[in-house]
Amino acid sequence: MKRLSFTRNFSLLRYSGGGLGWGRFIFAAACMLLLSIHAATAAELAIDHADSPGAVKLVLANNVADIYVDAKDAKLETIAAGLLADDIERVTGKKPRVVNDPAQLGADAIIIGSVGHSALVDQLIAANKVNAADVSGQWETYKLQVVSQPLPNVQNALVIVGSDRRGAAYGVFDLSKSIGVSPWYWFADVTPTHQDSLVVKPTTAKDGPPSVKYRGIFINDEDWGLEPWAAKTFEPRQGNIGPKTYAKVFELILRLRGNYLWPAMHPVSMEFGRIPANITLADDWGIVMGASHTEAMNRNNVAWPKEGTGPWRYDTNRENVRAYWEQWAKLRGPFEAVWTLGIRGVHDSAMQGPVNANGRPDVPADIKIVENAISDQRDLLKEYVNSDLSKVPQLFCPYKEVLPLYQAGMKVPDDVTLLWTEDNFGYIRQLSTPAEQQRPGHAGVYYHISYLGRPRSYVWLNTTPPSLIWEEMTKAYAYGADRVWVLNVGDIKPGEVGMDFWMRLGWNINAYDRMSITHFLSDYFRDQFGEDQAEPIAQVMAGYYRLGFARKPEAMDYEGINAAEAAERLADYDSLLQRAQEISARLPAEKRDAFFELVLYPLEMCAESSHVYLDPAQSQAAVKKIKDETAYYNDTLVGGKWKNYMTAQGTTSTTWGYKWPQGNPPAPAAATTQPAAILSVEAIHYDRNLPRNGAQWQSIADLGRQHDCMAIFPVTAPSVTADQVTANSPEMDYDFDTAAGAPLQVTVYAIPTHRINAERGLQYAAAIDDEKPQLVSFEQAAGDTNRTWSWNVIHNTAITHTTHSGIAPGKHTLKIFMVDPGVLLEKFVVSDGALPASEFGPPETHRP
Repeated sequence: MKRLSFTRNFSLLRYSGGGLGWGRFIFAAACMLLLSIHAATAAELAIDHADSPGAVKLVLANNVADIYVDAKDAKLETIAAGLLADDIERVTGKKPRVVNDPAQLGADAIIIGSVGHSALVDQLIAANKVNAADVSGQWETYKLQVVSQPLPNVQNALVIVGSDRRGAAYGVFDLSKSIGVSPWYWFADVTPTHQDSLVVKPTTAKDGPPSVKYRGIFINDEDWGLEPWAAKTFEPRQGNIGPKTYAKVFELILRLRGNYLWPAMHPVSMEFGRIPANITLADDWGIVMGASHTEAMNRNNVAWPKEGTGPWRYDTNRENVRAYWEQWAKLRGPFEAVWTLGIRGVHDSAMQGPVNANGRPDVPADIKIVENAISDQRDLLKEYVNSDLSKVPQLFCPYKEVLPLYQAGMKVPDDVTLLWTEDNFGYIRQLSTPAEQQRPGHAGVYYHISYLGRPRSYVWLNTTPPSLIWEEMTKAYAYGADRVWVLNVGDIKPGEVGMDFWMRLGWNINAYDRMSITHFLSDYFRDQFGEDQAEPIAQVMAGYYRLGFARKPEAMDYEGINAAEAAERLADYDSLLQRAQEISARLPAEKRDAFFELVLYPLEMCAESSHVYLDPAQSQAAVKKIKDETAYYNDTLVGGKWKNYMTAQGTTSTTWGYKWPQGNPPAPAAATTQPAAILSVEAIHYDRNLPRNGAQWQSIADLGRQHDCMAIFPVTAPSVTADQVTANSPEMDYDFDTAAGAPLQVTVYAIPTHRINAERGLQYAAAIDDEKPQLVSFEQAAGDTNRTWSWNVIHNTAITHTTHSGIAPGKHTLKIFMVDPGVLLEKFVVSDGALPASEFGPPETHRP
C-alpha cells in the first residue's frame, strides 16, 4: 500500500532569498512531495465494513469471529489473543470468544500460533493451506493470511502465524492497529473510532524480520513520574513500580514491536528482580530483560552500601562483589535476557579504583579491573546460563568515563555487543571502526530523549526531533549498530512520540529516508486521531520540535537569546498554540484527552516556559499556567488516571539549578552590534552542489534550527586528506558580492555531532574562490566540565571561523568541501569582521 502525505509547515518557514531561488525552491518542494510517497512500515491488511466473497467477518451484524490459540503454545500467544478480543470489543462493542479447541470454532475465525508450537498452525502448513516458508526459521517474523475452508467447520479464517512467540504476537497487534486500536490506547488514552462491523478481505501480508534484533527502552529518573504514580495511584498495594505497572509497560513495548527493557533502577524504585512476579511476568510476555550500563550482570547496586560486604571495588573486594552477581546469575539464568557486562560505581557513578601519583584515576589499572570483571562475569554466564557463550546475548556499554578506558585499549570479547552511547543530548560519541564491524557481537546504541544531569537536565518534556534520531540512528546502523537499541524514555510520558518513532525505526531502518522523515509525524498522528486531523497536527508538532531543538524548555534561562530572537520565539509558540487549540475544538470529545497528552500539554508547557523567561510582563502568569495545567494533568485528566505522574521540572532544584523565578526576570538584552554580513545563507540554499567520488552534500528534512541541514551521503563515504580536497571532495558553492576588501571571515554554524570513530575526524574545508581550502574541525570532547560542549548542546549549534585574506571587492564564491562524513552544516556567514558567538547569527541576506 502506498500513502501520499505532505507535512511541511510552510507557514513557519522564513525564506528570505538565498542561493536556492524561488524557482528552485518550488522544484525542491515538488521533489519532496514525490519523495513523500513511501511504503507503510507494517503489514497492511485490507479492512472493510461489508461482506465480500472469501472475507473473514470479524464482526458483522450478529456474527462475531472466534479466536483460536493452542493452549500448549507460548503463554504470550494466549495473552495476545485475549488482548485482541478486547481490542475488537473496543472498536465494535462486541467481544469474540477465545477458544483452545478447533472444533469450537464457528464459520469465521482468527487462528493464532507460532511455527512448531501450535499444532493447528503446523497442520495448516503441512496441508499447504498456509505458506510459512518465508516465516519459518526467521527472527520475530509474522504473516497474516486469509484461508478459505481451513477446517470443515470454518468457512474463512485469518491465520496469524509467527516464526516465534513474539512474531505471532506482533501479527496480532498488527491486526489490532489495522482495525483502529492504537498502541497508545492505554498509555496515552487514544480512543478508537467506533465501527459497527469489521471484515478482513482476502489478504496475505508478511513483515519481519526486524532491522535491529533487540529494540527497547530504559525507564529512568522515575522519581518524579512513574514511581510516585505507580506507588500512590496505580498499584498502591505494591507501593512501588511492580508487576501491575510492568504488565502495562510490556504490553506497550510489544504493541510497538519492541522486545527489550532496562527497568527502573533509581533508589526510589524496588529493584525489578527482587519481586519474583516481575521475572515470571516478563517471561510470560516474551520481554527480553536487560539492565543499564551501571547494572552489571543485570543487578542493580544501589543497595550495596546496606547489603554488600566491604567496598564496591573489584580490585580490593573481588570475591564479595562476584558473589553479589552470582546470586542474580542463578536467579535470572533460566530467562531470556541480554546480560550487561563491566563495572561502574554505585548507582550512576564512576568506577572506584586506584589513583596514580597525580591523584588521577590510574587508567591501566582501571582497564585491568574492568577486564577482570568481564572475565569473571562470563564465567558465571557459562555456569548458570549456557556453557556456549556465543548463544548468550551480552553487551558492554562504554558510557561516560568508561569510553576513554575502551579507547585506551581495553579488550572486550568479540562476541559481546559494543553498546555505543551518545553524549546524553542526542549526539553519538563513537561508532564502530571497520575492524569492529567484523565482530560477531556486532554493536548497538544507548540513546536519550530524557536526561538527568549537567549541563541541564531535561526530564520533563521530549523535544528531541525525530529527524535528529533518524540521522544519528541510520548513521549508527550504517556502521553496524544493528544488535541492541535502547532508548532512555524517562517516565515514558510525555515521550510517547519519540518512543514510537524509535520502535518504528528499529523495526525497519528504511521506514523513512532523509526527506520522508517529515512524514513520520503525519503517520503517527493519523494512527491516533484519524486522517482528517493528521496533517494539521503534524504541522503544529513540526513547529514544536523545531523550536524545542533551538532551545529546550528546561534551558530557557540559559544565556544566548536576545530581545529580537525572544519576540520571534514567543510569536511562533503563540501561533502554534492557537492552531493546536483550534484542532482540539474540532476533535470529538472522546479524542481530546489524548490530544491534551500528546500535543496540547507539551506545546503549552514549552510556550509558557518561554514566556516565563523571555516575557517579564507575563512571567509569573506563565508560571501559574504551568502549575495549573500540570495539576489538571494529574488531578482531572481521564478522571484522575494519571494522578502523581506529571511534574513540571522547574519546581524542584534537583535539575541542577533550573527553578521557576520567584519574581519577574530581566528582559532579554538587545542584540549586540555585529560586523556587516556580506553573505548570510542557510546551507540548503546553495548555488551549486557538486558530487565527487561517489558522495554528495544532501539535505536532511526538518533537522535544524530553521529548516533543513546539509550532510554527506552516503554516511560511509571515505574521508579525504588535505591534498585531496579539491579533487575528491563533494562541494557546495555560494555566490556573493562584496564591496569590502580583505580580510573576510567565514563563520560556519553546524549541528554539534561527534566524529564517527577514532579513524575519522569531524572536519570540513572552506575556501573563497580558488584559494587553498582551509581544513576546520568541529571536534569537541563531551563532558560536564567542557564549557564548549555544554554551550553547543544547549544551543544545538557548533560554531567555527576561518579568515580569508587577499579578497578584492567584487563577485566571489564561498566553497564548502567535505573532509569527513558526519558533519551537519546549517548556515554560513561571510563578514568583514569577527562575529560574536550567537545562536544562529544574522538573518539570511536576500539574494535575487
